[in-house]
Amino acid sequence: MLACSNNFVPALQHTVNINKYAIKIRDKAQTFEAWSNNTLVGLIAVYMNDPKLHTAFITSVSVLATMQGKGIANQLLTFVINKATELHYITLQLEVNKANNTAIQLYTKNGFTKLATNETITTMQIQLPQQIK
Repeated sequence: MLACSNNFVPALQHTVNINKYAIKIRDKAQTFEAWSNNTLVGLIAVYMNDPKLHTAFITSVSVLATMQGKGIANQLLTFVINKATELHYITLQLEVNKANNTAIQLYTKNGFTKLATNETITTMQIQLPQQIK
């Protein structure tokens, strides 16, 4: 997280206590990771811990700056969408800073639509395909 903190808009260390956030992700989220030569280069953390809500929530998407533009976030999002669908979630949501046009374009390209926007945050959602249980 520290290695990618400045890639967030605004920088992650300005919005959360990174150590506490990392512990929360470790304890409560499922992570989807991309590795290169024993280096973590991309990560998506998702709360998929309450199937009764039928909504999974992406809390973090990060890729090392040197690895951006290589399709890593796109591939990780595909894994997340497939896993949430497999677990019978109906929707997948996330929040993104409304000034982060690159991230918004990535999410839109992957089927997310805008639900709401306030002064700083855009909430986006994708309806997941339903599988027969």
